[in-house]
Amino acid sequence: MKPELQERIQLLRSVSFFAALPEKELSEIAVWSSRNSYKKGEIIVRAGAPGKGLYLLIAGRADVSVKAGGEEKNVGVLHPGELFGEMSLIEERPRSSNVIAAEATDCLYLDARIFLEKMALHPEVMIDLLKTICRRLRQTVEELRGF
Repeated sequence: MKPELQERIQLLRSVSFFAALPEKELSEIAVWSSRNSYKKGEIIVRAGAPGKGLYLLIAGRADVSVKAGGEEKNVGVLHPGELFGEMSLIEERPRSSNVIAAEATDCLYLDARIFLEKMALHPEVMIDLLKTICRRLRQTVEELRGF
């Protein structure tokens, strides 16, 4: 197995819900993934763009923002080990927010078709992903209460 593929498998396994997947499934996801680097200020995900995959932030930091009242509002910060882009993937709708590299950032991009195929075989992993989405939604609601 190529070192690059082994690295991707290790990165995926570092995310709690991917850790539950058998090695074969992880390998298949890793084969269809790609590692991408972004410079500070570079847009990783643009609001309104089609969601054809999800991302695992593996190095650096990224800001999440939405346009509200004609201005861009920062609604969160992503750190290594966090996934993003999953809402568009599940809803099959355009991206809901911008994700911009706050510093030099590396991400692993996971193809939607392969990801969803594997999740269908392992519903327990999809449940963990839904828990992650619910946690983020709860955090957003709590932050909005503070405004």
